Amino acid sequence: MASNYTVMDPCTEFNAMVCTGWEATHDYRPEQSTIGTLSDMDDKLQEVLHTILESPYTSNSIPPGTDPAVDKANFDKMQSAYHACSDEETIRSFGIKPLTDILDSFEEVFPLDGPETVGKDELTKAILNLSGKGVGALVGAGPSADDKEPDVMAVYLSPGSVGLPSKEYYNISDVVEKYKTAITAMFETMYGNSTGPAAPSGYRNRQAAGFADLAKKISDFEGSLDVLTADPADAADVTKYYNPMTLAEVDAWIPSICITDIVRGQVPKNFTSDRVINTDPAYYKNASAIIASTPREVLHGYFIWGIIRRWSGRLHKDFNKPWRQFNNVLAGRDPDAIADRWRTCVAEVDGNLGWLESGVYVQREFGPDQKAFGDRIIADIRSQFNTKLIGLDWMSEDVKKVAQEKVRNIVQKIGYPTKSPNVLDPQDLSDYYSGLSISNETYFANGVAFSKFGDAKEWIRLLEPTDKDRWYMTVPTVNAYYNPPGNEIVFPAGIMQYPVFQLGLPEYVSYGSFGAVAGHELSHGFDNSGRNYDVNGTYTDWWDNSTVTAFEQRANCFVQQYGNFTVPGLDNQPLHVNGDLTLGENIADAGGVSAAYGAWSLREFTQPNQLLPGLERFSKEQMFFISFGTTWCGKVRKETAVNRVYTDPHSPPQYRILGTLANSRPFKEAFNCPVKEPTCELW
Repeated sequence: MASNYTVMDPCTEFNAMVCTGWEATHDYRPEQSTIGTLSDMDDKLQEVLHTILESPYTSNSIPPGTDPAVDKANFDKMQSAYHACSDEETIRSFGIKPLTDILDSFEEVFPLDGPETVGKDELTKAILNLSGKGVGALVGAGPSADDKEPDVMAVYLSPGSVGLPSKEYYNISDVVEKYKTAITAMFETMYGNSTGPAAPSGYRNRQAAGFADLAKKISDFEGSLDVLTADPADAADVTKYYNPMTLAEVDAWIPSICITDIVRGQVPKNFTSDRVINTDPAYYKNASAIIASTPREVLHGYFIWGIIRRWSGRLHKDFNKPWRQFNNVLAGRDPDAIADRWRTCVAEVDGNLGWLESGVYVQREFGPDQKAFGDRIIADIRSQFNTKLIGLDWMSEDVKKVAQEKVRNIVQKIGYPTKSPNVLDPQDLSDYYSGLSISNETYFANGVAFSKFGDAKEWIRLLEPTDKDRWYMTVPTVNAYYNPPGNEIVFPAGIMQYPVFQLGLPEYVSYGSFGAVAGHELSHGFDNSGRNYDVNGTYTDWWDNSTVTAFEQRANCFVQQYGNFTVPGLDNQPLHVNGDLTLGENIADAGGVSAAYGAWSLREFTQPNQLLPGLERFSKEQMFFISFGTTWCGKVRKETAVNRVYTDPHSPPQYRILGTLANSRPFKEAFNCPVKEPTCELW
């Protein structure tokens, strides 16, 4: 709380009232671009994992009846990955060779010194080769549940990757100049002293100035492609990205590349469907002419740069400095900022052996009482959401009935997975990672192994029905999600910890924070995206016209409200929040608070809470909203805030508080605000 909170007006200064004290006592580490209550929670969780990974194996906490030998082998695999990451001297001793080996192998597929005219077959083989190296160049492909048939897996096509976070950056001259400088320096690092036969003759002994022209061409080429891609709001809109086509139809749109061969080269051999979902038709229609007119040197440079971006982070810090410095500056950090190595290595384990890590975390840190409390909060909120649906005056009775069925049909996953894999079963975990070999000495090679293992795991899913037991976040993750095709809400154990979730405190604390998060995720099932999915998670038009019209009128209020919020731009001029991009999250924030408050109020009626010592001046209703507000206290560096406006569907933290509570009648009543009417209201 602010030191002068007793004289502040919560109706107009609530963010400052509840967060100024937090801001005064928290600051960024050098490598951080954003901090907040949730990142504090994550820091504490990372420290727990750090201790586990630095400690010897112990069998004290494994479930009864499990084989300690299997459990220890799992722990050893996880710890080997951690130790390989931690051994910076060994990483340094390999120099740049692990990356130049990848670059050299690509040179055999798409040589710089080849014919100036790049043929369709050669270009297709290059893209396919890069896919096997974890690089999505020019086009991307991957499996996912079919939105129209959620029990079936389908291949989704997307644009390829580029080096800047969004298309806006390619029009900011200062950013582009720094970007070109980073490309130039990284090419010099990889090729400036190269005289080996595998190095392109055009790159041998070339100095930085010699790579500057290539860097400009690469940047210009990326910009010409990125401008063709859908805006983020459209890219996340199922009504716009769901475009089923045959491979032959896509091939006709982009004749410079054989999409059929790219897909067939990655799917399992016995997967025969020629149906794909093209998520960005405009890109596939218009990119071919640009690609076909681009010289070999530029295509080659773009491909090489994609490999460098993908893999240079696994080199020693001495060899990726220009790219690291650029990304630091782009995020508003000190150019030389770098995380403590142990933090990088905990992330290495979480990102690549996350279910092994999850099993250890659950065994040692997450108990049945926590899971039961989480289940109870979410059950209360589901019940409250259904009650609110009944009272809506803008939703037709027929739609309400189906909407209530959808709420009843939502699958809730709490704490940790017990299938696919079961993180409490060492043998199941061992089987899940059985095809993955890890060394405690070769950090770079481990990364390659992780990439190949992960790709194989994903593509093989095409041969089976959609795995409804699968989780998309590891257990020690401070987050939650709603998955529309699965009609499921998922809450990893990581988010079920103090201060947003705590047994023993008055329940308005947990309902105001974790409860609002739970309601937020449930509300996603009825936001501008989730409303397109029915009770079974099938993308279909199940709302009647009058309900759609009424929803859109109310949703447009949110678009206008949040579009009026601003952050300082890179030029220090106001940069408006994208109300369209953030619409789903803003609707979910409003719905989450509404459902959580209703659920807590019912609990309070039957089992009254106590006031917290020192905060007796606030009512319990006010404390609910204070708990909500403190969940989103945080700081964001200016440059990162700009990036988020361009790319992030979430509003800036201060507006998640101010905007949400401006839309809450109970908040305004609790603090006796002069205007009780919500600015915007759906739920």
